[in-house]
Amino acid sequence: MGSLTPSANVADMNLKITHIECHRESLVIMFQGQYKAGCELDYYILQNEIQRVSKVKDNVYVGGSCLVEDTEGKWHRGRVLEKRENICEAFLIDTGQVLVVEETHLASACDEFFQLPPKVVLGVFASILPLGEKWDPKAINYFSSLVGLQIAGHVKAVLPYQLFILQVPKVIDDVLELKLGKFIDGDSFCLIVEMLRAFPKEMLCKRVPQLLQQRYSFKQLLTFINSEKRTDFWPDPGDLFPRLPVGSKENVKITVAVSPNKFYCQIQKWQKELEDLTGAMHLYYEAISTENNKSFDSLGLLCAAKRQNGQWHRGVIKQLLSDHVEVWFMDFGDIEAVPSSCVQKLKVEFMALPVISFPCALSCLGSQDETVIKIQLKELIRALIGQTSVCVCVDLFNDSKYLYYVTLQNQNIEIHAKHPENLNEAAASCVSLSETKITSVAVNYKPCHERYNSFKNCTVNKHTKNCLPEWDISLPSHCKKTEMQVNSFHTALVVYVINPSNFWIQTCEYENEFQALMKNIAAAYDRCGADEMVLKNPEPGLLCCARYSKDMLFYRGVVIEVLCGNITVYFLDFGNTDTVPCCDVKTLLPEFSDLPALAMCCALACTFSVDDMWVKNEIDFFKGIVFNRPLLLHVIGKQNKKYIVNAQYKNGLQQQNVATCMVQAGYAQYWEKPPDSVLNLAKKSQAWNPHKLKKKVNAQSKCAISERSKPVCEKKIFYKEFVFKPGAVFEVVCSSFVSPADFSCQLQSKLPELNTLMEQIQNYYKEHTNPYKTGQVACVVKCPKDGKWYRATVVQQVSTNEVDVVFVDYGYRERGLLKDLQAVLPDFLTLESQAFRCGLKNVPLQTDSLNWSEEVHRHFEDFISASRGPLTCIIYALVLVSPHCLCNIVDLQTPFSTAEEFLREHGLTQPEYIGLRNLASLGSLYSFCYSSFNIKVGSEEEVYITHIRSPSKFYCQLNRNTETIEALMKEVSVLSTMSNKAKYNASTTRLCIARYFEDGLFYRALAFPVESTSYVCADFVDFGNMSMVERGQLIPIPDSATDLIFTPMQAIKCYLSDLRERKIPAQVTRWFEETFLGKLLKAVIVSRESNGQIVTELYDGQLKVSQKVKEKVNSEVAGYISHMNSLSSFYVQLAEDTNSIIKLEKELNESMVNIGHENCLHELMVGDLIVAEDSIDCFYYRAVIKALKSENSFEVEFIDYGNVAVVSLSKICSIQKKFLILPRLSVHCFLSRVKSIPDDSRLNRNTSYFLSKINNKPFACKFLKQHGERWEIDVICDGKSMSDHFLPKKGRRRWQNTSRHNRENRPKQILVPNGNPQNRKSGNGLGSQSKTKAVRMKNTSKTLLNVLPQDVNSGQVERAKVVNISESGEFHVQLCRNLQILHELNVMLVKEAQRGDFLRVDDIEEGLECMAKLERNSKWYRSKVIKKFVREKLMLVFFMDYGTCEMVSLNYAKMLSDKIKRVPKQAVFCKWVWFKKLKKMEFVHVVNALLDCGIMILFLRYLESSHIWEVDILVEEILLQEYLNQLLSHCQTVVGPEKSGNTDGEEFDKSFKINSITWTLLQTGRKCPGFATVVTDPSNFCIQFEVLLDCMNNLSLLFSDLPDNLPALPKELVAPGTSCLIKFGLEAEWNRAEISQVTSQFVVLTFIDYGFLKNIPYSDIHKLKVIPESLSVLPRLAQSCSLHDIVPAKGKCWSDKAKLLFQKLLSKPGLIFHFKHYGSEMKLEVDVLCEQNNVAHALIAAGHAVFSGNKCCVVPADRIKSEEKDLQPKCPDSS
Repeated sequence: MGSLTPSANVADMNLKITHIECHRESLVIMFQGQYKAGCELDYYILQNEIQRVSKVKDNVYVGGSCLVEDTEGKWHRGRVLEKRENICEAFLIDTGQVLVVEETHLASACDEFFQLPPKVVLGVFASILPLGEKWDPKAINYFSSLVGLQIAGHVKAVLPYQLFILQVPKVIDDVLELKLGKFIDGDSFCLIVEMLRAFPKEMLCKRVPQLLQQRYSFKQLLTFINSEKRTDFWPDPGDLFPRLPVGSKENVKITVAVSPNKFYCQIQKWQKELEDLTGAMHLYYEAISTENNKSFDSLGLLCAAKRQNGQWHRGVIKQLLSDHVEVWFMDFGDIEAVPSSCVQKLKVEFMALPVISFPCALSCLGSQDETVIKIQLKELIRALIGQTSVCVCVDLFNDSKYLYYVTLQNQNIEIHAKHPENLNEAAASCVSLSETKITSVAVNYKPCHERYNSFKNCTVNKHTKNCLPEWDISLPSHCKKTEMQVNSFHTALVVYVINPSNFWIQTCEYENEFQALMKNIAAAYDRCGADEMVLKNPEPGLLCCARYSKDMLFYRGVVIEVLCGNITVYFLDFGNTDTVPCCDVKTLLPEFSDLPALAMCCALACTFSVDDMWVKNEIDFFKGIVFNRPLLLHVIGKQNKKYIVNAQYKNGLQQQNVATCMVQAGYAQYWEKPPDSVLNLAKKSQAWNPHKLKKKVNAQSKCAISERSKPVCEKKIFYKEFVFKPGAVFEVVCSSFVSPADFSCQLQSKLPELNTLMEQIQNYYKEHTNPYKTGQVACVVKCPKDGKWYRATVVQQVSTNEVDVVFVDYGYRERGLLKDLQAVLPDFLTLESQAFRCGLKNVPLQTDSLNWSEEVHRHFEDFISASRGPLTCIIYALVLVSPHCLCNIVDLQTPFSTAEEFLREHGLTQPEYIGLRNLASLGSLYSFCYSSFNIKVGSEEEVYITHIRSPSKFYCQLNRNTETIEALMKEVSVLSTMSNKAKYNASTTRLCIARYFEDGLFYRALAFPVESTSYVCADFVDFGNMSMVERGQLIPIPDSATDLIFTPMQAIKCYLSDLRERKIPAQVTRWFEETFLGKLLKAVIVSRESNGQIVTELYDGQLKVSQKVKEKVNSEVAGYISHMNSLSSFYVQLAEDTNSIIKLEKELNESMVNIGHENCLHELMVGDLIVAEDSIDCFYYRAVIKALKSENSFEVEFIDYGNVAVVSLSKICSIQKKFLILPRLSVHCFLSRVKSIPDDSRLNRNTSYFLSKINNKPFACKFLKQHGERWEIDVICDGKSMSDHFLPKKGRRRWQNTSRHNRENRPKQILVPNGNPQNRKSGNGLGSQSKTKAVRMKNTSKTLLNVLPQDVNSGQVERAKVVNISESGEFHVQLCRNLQILHELNVMLVKEAQRGDFLRVDDIEEGLECMAKLERNSKWYRSKVIKKFVREKLMLVFFMDYGTCEMVSLNYAKMLSDKIKRVPKQAVFCKWVWFKKLKKMEFVHVVNALLDCGIMILFLRYLESSHIWEVDILVEEILLQEYLNQLLSHCQTVVGPEKSGNTDGEEFDKSFKINSITWTLLQTGRKCPGFATVVTDPSNFCIQFEVLLDCMNNLSLLFSDLPDNLPALPKELVAPGTSCLIKFGLEAEWNRAEISQVTSQFVVLTFIDYGFLKNIPYSDIHKLKVIPESLSVLPRLAQSCSLHDIVPAKGKCWSDKAKLLFQKLLSKPGLIFHFKHYGSEMKLEVDVLCEQNNVAHALIAAGHAVFSGNKCCVVPADRIKSEEKDLQPKCPDSS
């Protein structure tokens, strides 16, 4: 067996991975690699030499070098792996292959052939193993991804045949970080590999790489084991190592194994002590300075060293290197090279624990029993691979070698509760060490910041619950949080205290960062105005920066609850909450969210209040100990989000335990340990005794604790009770029964907890006595019937020795003796009373059970027992029977019947109307009544949504209940106007009517008192919303208003199907609310939840609402396009940052006015941040210098928009520091998966379509992956992926985003709009307004404006910028010469807006010219009112200087001054004079192609009738018509030679269409991506180009608008060549078709957008409809094609095999069609490229085709072979 020691020259390797061999069942991962290129020529020469040299067939031996001949007769360098008779297995060192050949194919080789190293390096990745028995599929994917990467590693060993065991740090780090595998030290790994070679089929892995599959004889195995030399370093053990007696057994973990006679075992029972020691060392050594002078003069020096995993351990210095120290870690047995800075002097205290590892060898190696040795080796390797515990039996101890000879056993010995005596002593010393000495040397820690004081001095009401605040403070997923590990140690400061069971700490790890953060927050927010940076649309979970009311300073927080005018905020770094005004809750700037939330909630371990809850003096004592000093915390457990800790503090020179101090002072009780759930232990401990005293405290504390060990009952104790909401549905068990109007139920789901509690109660009261104090309510009573103890409530004392009690968990009432009562432990109060009182609805509610007949009792009991299991219980109302007793009015259901049916059968039912009113006989109503309204699962209802929290929780009213709701409103109105109405009383009033602040009207409400004395929380039960209401705005409902009391609540709680657990973004909820609130919808009932919530599917007409919501939810963030170059380069702004952008622009431009445009510039350099003026709108923006254009001009990029411009030096100013706070607000992006689409700058239809879809409006944006400075994104528009849209139709798949980026990972940047006021900065977004806007603009121009028109004359030529365009060919331009005027106009509008008064709504009329404010950017524009919407308080206006229409508020309009009216309109309305001649073209796409060109407008004449200029357009100084003729000059092939020279308008029009439908004309040589729609054979197939996908979308929209009563095609037109429409397919959708053939029996149709043919009976010609003109404008979408320049190889027809291969090839995605020329019948002659290979070549290579020029193949044979292979389909396809 080969050497395991690498030679010096190969100790480090740098390789490129060329192949990975990884299988799930293979334990090790093999690789092939190559050295860096540089000697290819040498290998080439060597290979030629090997072929030419004469071969000598000498005898070769195993392991020897040789030459090997492969099956093709080529010779290679190799080594012999195995030889069996004349068959040899050889390894080719330059290819990595293993060949099995006869010995005749081997030849001896001279040494000179092996001077070059192997070309291929074979290796195994060292030190990594799978987590379980197999590699996870994710791990396989990771290893496979390494191919092609360059790696660097250290050679741990070299196996025979130059197989390297390579330790690659990057691979190890990745595997551990991604949790794909586990780490094992290099020596142990090498041993595992050697054993795999020896016993491949006996190890844990089922698969072994071929090079490791070698069998050795038993003698060879022993030779290998015994040949291993002892390591040259064994420390002098002295008294360090444990002494294990011969014959003893220990459970151990094998930590390091060099060989079977050299490995280390770690004693498992000391693991806890080792963890405590490690924690103490970490706490100490991380705190002290690393600059201490260290002396490494002597080997064997004890030290503390920091390992690679970041933990500090005890060690011995072995060797000093240049910048590292070799350390032997005594508790593990392995050696690591540690940086010098990570080695410290070992303190004496840390040697109190003996070394817990010891060196071993297998005893069996001294024998010759092959079976025993193999079994022991197998156990050794299994323990190493699994890193599991194994039992060792000590057979012999060699004192001179200090070596234990052991036998491994595969079963662990039982772990006893107590350690051997010597271990007890060691552990005790270690514990005392960690509690006293270690912490005494901890670094002194200063309190962080004075701001702590304002938090720590908060007083807490003594009735505060011992838990987190009422709100469930779940920090948002994107908010980073600090955490502590169980068994870790931390220095910390207490920052907020509720009580010792609930306090918040900050660890000192982030002290400096936090102080810097607080200074920066103060600088950013303290001078912020009340209306500045206010958090917009606050909702729970949003991060913020809020002003704390006690000190008026700002702190980081998260919104917990939004109230009326106030917001409740949880402070992330302190743990407390505060309710502050909305204006004091600011947007948290991105740079302030990097530091994680620092506050962590803790509870003091083993410490409990003297009474049942913490009181003020106890809390004050605790505060006095913990505040203003650093604490040493030991985390011993975690419960939910709370850490259970032991706390110590330094008092002088002594370390004091906080819990002990409280107990000794009488302010706490000390229980030995809390329940297992608190400690979060892995194993359940034995039943614990909560009053067993801690033995570790001294005698004085024992006394103090003993005196207080019994509960003190100074105030009344009650059990908690369930309070259900009407409508809740539960599975219950009936536990006691008096009558149908009085029985008790238990929740089925809580019975296991009750059983556990009952067991604990029996165990405790069997051994303890806690005397009951007379007068106490809650108690524990012994039942005389069964002798068991039960939780009970004392109802009354009937004599000196008797009481009446109710068993709170079962509902029975019994009379018992006082001597059988005991006080209840606080721990037994936690679980709610499990029995809750019930009465059936609609039953006569006699309070006296004697009034019920015996027969009724029997029948009701029969009903309950017949269920044979749990009953379904529905809560209908709550009645307060007495001050402390609620009765739930319910209905019960069994699988067979309902209580309603039972009552009906026995004549006990009453009408629901009467039954509900009888509730008053029991007591006062505690709730309004619930009704299911007979809603059935599967039924359909018409509903109105009345309140929305999110799509996963909203409220509806049934349309069929409208009359009931109207009647309620009348009753409410009457009550609200009564003069003698009662006043609200918090102690007695719950049912009331309350005034809603938004509309001032009263509604029914359920009132809940809050901490505020002046407000009450009102739950509006008929609508579902809650609101804070002043007490004076509540009116109790009197008993006489029975309709208001007993009419069921009308609000039905719902959520959309499949959205229950889904997190709904705020913008989706807002969209849901804006779209559906108050709208009549159809609801399909899916199911009913246990809380009464209805699961529904909502439909708005045919729209399935949940599907629309899910599409919106899947989007990551809303955004806008701010600038577009192409699909592969555009800029996005996030919608959430719109306010920041607007504010930034406003402040920036105001500052420029104030400083008077002072440059203050030094020499400008590329990359400098500056402020630059945009020549388009004359506003200033942030920019960066991109390039120097001339001495006085620079190319700049406007960083918040993305567009580039050349700006003169006079328009550039220095940027103030305050404008550098915000990051760049535009993100450079490209659309996912469309990078390969050709980007034609003139006719880029894809870009035009993209802009038309998303320009000027927000869209949903998914950030997928960052590529350098650009982000790959997907854009979701109208619920559809734009990336999917640009894929070939055949290649489209439902795309799953595998690299999702959470909000914390997406770019911290955002975008704003373009070209016109709302989209100012885009230079390429023109011509993409929607059709709706185009029609509006056309209509608005028909009324003459009062503002002066632009001064333009016929014949005038002006350079212009297109700002708006419609598909009708009408557009608006701004003249470039007027840009300065536009800027001055904007300044005038700003000044005018500050002076003028707002117009009254009544004074605003259609046609009025005014100033209107666009709320989106808070800017004013000259406008004309188009339409007024009084109810919505909105108006549609036309911005006369920009040519766009907008909806603005009626409240934001002011009069125009005469001065402003005298400024002419800046937008000129135009129409191209030749547009009618091009009406069959898509003019908008032509103009989009011209946007990059400089255009000139030639004004021809002004049309008074429509107030529009007829113009001609010049592009690059030639007329647009001529430009288009040049662009489309290839049209002569369409119209024929005789018409090619005709250029008049008529022929210009005809050239674009044949047979009524437009053709898409192509230029020869053009390459277009596309996909096949119909494939017959290579001479006849149809395709669609991707560039025409926008036409498909337009076509679909037009089809959807078609009426059903289209006129039929006249019979005389039913002839070949006629275009028509016909409905076709399963869903009977419209399709365009062309008649190809007509006979007396049938008509053949060609579906021109897909290419397939369809026959219809002639009798069905009435189904053919006249095609509207709008549908004939769009070109044919299917192109008929033929493969260029090939014909069938045999005969005139294509063979079936040829057709099949061709069809499979054309079914692949990513096809490119190379247009050659037009053939007959306008068929395109094309080459088809599939994966860069020519499909025609594949057909030729397969023998199915030949070139048409000559019937022979001209493709080289080797290329034919490779191309045929490359182009073969990867999987069968029947298309």
